[in-house]
Amino acid sequence: KNNLEQNEEEYTLEITSENYHYQNYLSYVFWIKEYLGDKTNYSIWIIVYDIEREKEINFKDFMNTVPSFFLDIQNKIRKNLLYNPKVTNIFWMISGTELNMENFNRFIITEQGFHFYFHSSQRF
Repeated sequence: KNNLEQNEEEYTLEITSENYHYQNYLSYVFWIKEYLGDKTNYSIWIIVYDIEREKEINFKDFMNTVPSFFLDIQNKIRKNLLYNPKVTNIFWMISGTELNMENFNRFIITEQGFHFYFHSSQRF
C-alpha cells in the first residue's frame, strides 16, 4: 500500500446525528468521532432552532425568561448525581452543575422535555 491508502485507514471521521421537533423548536444532535491513528476523540455538537423567531437559541434565551425553571433543573441534576456511585468529588459536581453557559448550553428540546448533555471532561 502507498502512504495515502494507509492514511485513509488510520484517520477517520464519523458523524452520526438525530433530530427532534417539538412545538416551535428543532433540535439537532451531532456525535463526532475522530480516529487519529493512536487516539480517538469524541465530541458532541448541538443546534436548537426556534422556528417562530427564525434563529438559533441557547441557554441564555431560556435562562433570562424562566430562571426558576433552571434552578429546579439544577437541583434535580445535583440530587441525581449525589446518588450516582461514579461521582467521587462533590466539589466538582457542584461546580460542574452551576447555572452557566459552559455547563448547560448543550441541550435539546423534545416532547419529553429538555435533555442536557454534559461534556465528558465534566468529571464529577
